[in-house]
Amino acid sequence: MRRSDQLRAIDNERRREMLMVLGLVLAFMWNELQRRLGILNHAHEQAVEVQHTYVTDEKFGDFVKRYDENREAVAGQLAERRGDKATGIRWTAIAVTIAVGAIGAIIVVANILTSAHP
Repeated sequence: MRRSDQLRAIDNERRREMLMVLGLVLAFMWNELQRRLGILNHAHEQAVEVQHTYVTDEKFGDFVKRYDENREAVAGQLAERRGDKATGIRWTAIAVTIAVGAIGAIIVVANILTSAHP
């Protein structure tokens, strides 16, 4: 075998060894990437779970708006009812005043009529 053939054989052997090492390196890199992706995916899932425990500003703003609207409606209805009670109390006071006035007028008229006839 000639020297050049020997060198080619050695060169081909080294190329095969390099390709085998390169294959092992690629396999190691693939496994490492898969491991890191698994960690990232797990971290992402945890982050999504944590996000589900929070309320967005938009949803909170909508809640506050609805709460304020309901509070104002309830306050309006309570004020209306208080007004109805006040009106009822006023009418009761007017009725009592009229009744007392009528009774007083009857007493006065009765006194006048009884005092006119000795």
